[in-house]
Amino acid sequence: MTFSHMNLDKKLLKKSFSILLPALLVVGITLYLLSLSGLNYRNDDPLEGKPLIAYPPYYPIESNKKGMLYLDKNKFIAACDYFTLHPSPKAIADLIYLGQANDIASLLEGKESKCYQDLMLSSPFVDPKSITEEKERIFQNYIDIANAIAVTTYGTDAEIVVYDVRNPLRSVVLSENSLAGPTQIGTAISPFGLEVIKNYALYERTGSSFTSFLLTGDGGKKLKSTVIPLFNKRYGLVGLMWINIDITKFGKSANSPEVKVFLQNYAKVVPNDRIEELIKLSKSGSLEEK
Repeated sequence: MTFSHMNLDKKLLKKSFSILLPALLVVGITLYLLSLSGLNYRNDDPLEGKPLIAYPPYYPIESNKKGMLYLDKNKFIAACDYFTLHPSPKAIADLIYLGQANDIASLLEGKESKCYQDLMLSSPFVDPKSITEEKERIFQNYIDIANAIAVTTYGTDAEIVVYDVRNPLRSVVLSENSLAGPTQIGTAISPFGLEVIKNYALYERTGSSFTSFLLTGDGGKKLKSTVIPLFNKRYGLVGLMWINIDITKFGKSANSPEVKVFLQNYAKVVPNDRIEELIKLSKSGSLEEK
């Protein structure tokens, strides 16, 4: 091989390398990102096992004599110990969700803290840092639906509340048309609500709603209530949509001011130009997007 050929080969090698290097980098980066996608915590595959609330000895939410819910630290630590030895992904995910949402780490010390940290590290199906983001993602559609119902029933004393059942201590996600004054987002569910959650979790009622039952509200109000369970493919039961209609007024005369106001609000509609256009287009047989 002549010297000129060697130079030519070197030039070709150098040129080939300059072309291949960026391509190899792109391939390498792509493979790296694909490897990270395997740790995607937004995977919707169902988690195995039962929810945390289905393990009464290790469920750390309790109710005191005044009917206030609180987090029992001792039960939380007992749950950490138990699920470290007897892993149940769905229950562990619920425990970490509950702990992160209520800043349990600030209450733990020494071995307690280590047990909780170790449980999180050994549970790749949960990302403790994205708890809030995932909650918003899960509940957004339910919030949109509840808002639409609330607007439709506005003025008819129909209360709509959406609860996050995985965190009973800060459970209220949405409250519209409240019958008992303003309800703050992030307040606890009632002890009765907690029992409803347990009913769904323990008996795995995946599609059944409690409809049109009677409750007694503040001030002795008679409420016609419906509870709709909200299920997620990955976590199972994640929420409740609770609708309360104050029917106290219907025990009065049909001519009473309260009944007249209810009927007026019930029949009230909101004009919508776009809807009118769509109706006209549908009748003309020419429905076009505008």
